[in-house]
Amino acid sequence: MERRLSTSTDIRIQKNIQNKRMYQACPASLLDFNEEAEPPKQFDHFLILGHPSESMEKPQPKLLAMFPSRPLIYSSSEIDNIINFCYPQGLMPIQTFSRPNIPLINNKWIITGFVFYLEKLTRVYGIVLHIKIPNESNNFIGSQYNRNYPFCLCLLSRKPFIATHFKFLSEIANGIINNIQLPSKSMPIPENLQNPHGNCHPSLIIHQKCPLIAVAMGIRVPRFLLPELLTYYSSHFQPALKASDYLLYPTLYVLFSCFSPRDIVKIYSALLLELHIVFYSSDINRLSFCIIAATSLVFPLKLEAKVLPIMPSTEYFRPMLDSPFPYVIGFTQRYEKADIFIDLDRGRIIENVPLIHPPRFIELVAKVELLLQNYQVQITVPSKSSLKTLISKQRFDSKYMEFTEGCDQRIFPKCFREFVETKYIFMPSLTKSIIKLFYNHIIPPLTDLIKVCFVTDSTIQSAPVTVFNKDLFLLHVPEETTNFFQSFLSTQAFQQYIDILTDEFQIKRSDSIQFQQSQYQMNFIRIRKRFIIVRCKSLPSIVKPVKTLFI
Repeated sequence: MERRLSTSTDIRIQKNIQNKRMYQACPASLLDFNEEAEPPKQFDHFLILGHPSESMEKPQPKLLAMFPSRPLIYSSSEIDNIINFCYPQGLMPIQTFSRPNIPLINNKWIITGFVFYLEKLTRVYGIVLHIKIPNESNNFIGSQYNRNYPFCLCLLSRKPFIATHFKFLSEIANGIINNIQLPSKSMPIPENLQNPHGNCHPSLIIHQKCPLIAVAMGIRVPRFLLPELLTYYSSHFQPALKASDYLLYPTLYVLFSCFSPRDIVKIYSALLLELHIVFYSSDINRLSFCIIAATSLVFPLKLEAKVLPIMPSTEYFRPMLDSPFPYVIGFTQRYEKADIFIDLDRGRIIENVPLIHPPRFIELVAKVELLLQNYQVQITVPSKSSLKTLISKQRFDSKYMEFTEGCDQRIFPKCFREFVETKYIFMPSLTKSIIKLFYNHIIPPLTDLIKVCFVTDSTIQSAPVTVFNKDLFLLHVPEETTNFFQSFLSTQAFQQYIDILTDEFQIKRSDSIQFQQSQYQMNFIRIRKRFIIVRCKSLPSIVKPVKTLFI
């Protein structure tokens, strides 16, 4: 059946052109704002949290230490929220976790690790390790804090280097657990920390002997951590990958360990359509890693949905689940009222609204399945434990140790052995191939379709305006994909991508016009020069040529 443009198309296009002209007419000061400059540091703050020994009806975690002590980048209310994010299930005794007490080998005191997000002007990544501090480790905690509850190490950073951050925190955990002594040599202090200003957090105090680390009353300053903290704080390296790749490398294989390629493409579709999505799991590592992987797969489209890899179970955060705006939330309690409920523990997806598949859905699923089959032997992880390891009281099976020893540290650092339960571990080449499959399936054909639907108004030749013709776009898409694109067109992610492409198109067009004008001027000058030279040659020899401004 022939599809035609509606009679209201011209009116909508004219309105879009008028709106864009109004936008261009606004002063830049009204449209732009200065974002925070890229911080010249690896992280904002490092925190240690724990549970006081005094009895409480409801155990509450408390801030024990903070580096750097000043300036305080987050407000007191933000710190309170961060504490909730550090214990998203509430503060529970260590015995409630499934990990048994085992001999002190290879970071065995690490209980779990996960990631949360904070949204300021730029995204802040909260990297968290829960650890058990043994009774014989009396380096700075003393007896004031209950060791039956997990202590928390938290790094707040604007850098998406998840694997590197976890590796650093595991080294800090080793320093605490193994009673590392005071450093034998002093470390240089970064310039921005030499003359700190402002106050530390109100629940902490600063000692003159070590003013860079603020601590709770009665806590000894953990000066033995200072060399590691200073070194990592001031470290800097040039990123070799996109931000989304740093997020995908250490998390994507966890998502593929929970779901089939078909289900992952379904999740991908739900993310593109900006539905209300809740991921559920009792394992907070699995929960945060799967959400980070799924939401990073949509790059270069930018999700405007609220993304929380972990949401605390406190009443303060619950209203987010009833928000009319799109969200992707990781929750440790079952909430099946969302548009899409994803149960990571059972590998199930509950669709409470009809989920429209993206174009060539079956084709994308088949490509991903074939890719996994080709790498099956190389990516399948041996069992962590066996009857032999139980009898010999070894921490891990030798085959598992050998397999993980050969893994890329950007993907599976050694500390992941303690808390990442996964069926697969991908190598960089496979991760890149999967990213490329999803990218090539949607982005290039979408971009080509969009570009043929640009309409440019040149009534003001000095300021042409280009807008996107939505009706023309829907006329060009295959008829079987119309429902998907009608829904996709209404998302903020699509609109933002349109704005980026429109601006690029207009800049290129403007550059092309300027180039044509310059070529015209050069040709005009060249012809004029030739004309003057010919005139000069034809004049009598006694007549001198007149100088002209065109030469």
